[in-house]
Amino acid sequence: MIGTSKTTDIIPNAIAELILNNVELIHLDISFNKFNLRATKIISDALLKNHHLFGFHYEGNFGYTDY
Repeated sequence: MIGTSKTTDIIPNAIAELILNNVELIHLDISFNKFNLRATKIISDALLKNHHLFGFHYEGNFGYTDY
């Protein structure tokens, strides 16, 4: 589970960068990784600016992304 990493913001920031910059990515499933609320906010903010991702799965993590 990548959300339980000791380096709390590194992984969500890397995922956010992926969401923002990889225009070939159309589906991402990061369910059940135990991301906390702070990580959810980082990832959620990136999703707001994303216009190419068609499928995103986040079940089993803390918080929600409702975009």
